[in-house]
Amino acid sequence: MRQDALTERFQEYFDVVPVIDDALLRRIFNLRYNVYCREYGYEREEDCPGRMEQDDYDHHALHAAVIHRSSQQVAGCVRLICPDRAGPVSVLPLERFCGHTLDHADLYPGGFPSHKICETSRLAVSAEFRRRPGEKDNALGIPGHFDAGNQDEMRSYPMISAALFLAAAALAASSARPHIFAMMEPRLNRLLAHSGLQFTQVGRVLDYHGTRAAYYIHHQVAMERMKPALHGLYCAVLEQLAGAAQSSTPRLVC
Repeated sequence: MRQDALTERFQEYFDVVPVIDDALLRRIFNLRYNVYCREYGYEREEDCPGRMEQDDYDHHALHAAVIHRSSQQVAGCVRLICPDRAGPVSVLPLERFCGHTLDHADLYPGGFPSHKICETSRLAVSAEFRRRPGEKDNALGIPGHFDAGNQDEMRSYPMISAALFLAAAALAASSARPHIFAMMEPRLNRLLAHSGLQFTQVGRVLDYHGTRAAYYIHHQVAMERMKPALHGLYCAVLEQLAGAAQSSTPRLVC
């Protein structure tokens, strides 16, 4: 199957939407509870009243979700944290919890204006959409590669995590925060790199919600190096986010 056909198939089964109401936000918190608490034990269930995993950063973040069209289930979610050095959220989570691992001489959050940085975090995919062999072993449903050999609906499932990363990139662009940081598994970074999303590792590997390290990418660099197939998905995500957003949301440009 052609890569542009994969994007079309993803759009056939899923919508990528900005989270602009409390009802959907609660559904996202519940998805995070199921993934991060019950499945993988990254967070303690007793710290998640009402079966909702959330923290103080959620109120200073932009959220996006992937919705399965036929069932209206939340298939995945992601947030983009936007700090304000003078506000209640003055540092990124990776600075607060993993700052001791940051070892890049130039690429670190404190080296940029706070209104120009952001962090992608709490990216999770529902177990219902990690049904293929090997994909339930991690919270993101990361396969070894994007398999284009089968036209079944399940073949679009591995694109959910990529679509969520692209949604975060679109939100970063719309909020004029081009310096994007993320804590991620090295194997997810390798998978994204194959598609042209070439993050730079800026911190040492540590055990934090699994094996992770801090990474950085500039939005413009991401757009310039993104492979055509992934850029097609990015444009599709942009279109869906813009179409679902309220009129007050900044315009997203592909």
